[in-house]
Amino acid sequence: MAEIDPRPPGHEDDISNVGPLVTAMLVTLGVIVACVFLVWWGFQAWQTPAEPTPFGDRPLSGRPQLQADPPKDLAVLEAQAQKRLQTVGWVDREAGVVHIPIDEAMALLLERGLPEPGISAEEAKLPGSEGAVNP
Repeated sequence: MAEIDPRPPGHEDDISNVGPLVTAMLVTLGVIVACVFLVWWGFQAWQTPAEPTPFGDRPLSGRPQLQADPPKDLAVLEAQAQKRLQTVGWVDREAGVVHIPIDEAMALLLERGLPEPGISAEEAKLPGSEGAVNP
């Protein structure tokens, strides 16, 4: 007796195996996720630190800081700059660094000349060094 085939005529056996295909897709997805994570981590690791702002540690507000009277602010700024340029004062008292008026600085430079490169203040006998004596 002939056996009866339950499949309709014209159909092939289902020989597809989706297991390896799904595995390959999952491995590819895992590699892509790992690459994205490594790139993100690399950017975080080699990112340069943020530059300090001229405002110090104060947080900047979201609103613009508008000037009430810009000409007056500019005049105050210029007056402060002129005062600094025309007076004598300490820049760093512990290090013995002062600022002097530009005219006096130019006169001292003409009087003493430029120091030789590579010598210290003691060797140049500049004021502020131990036992300073001008030649």
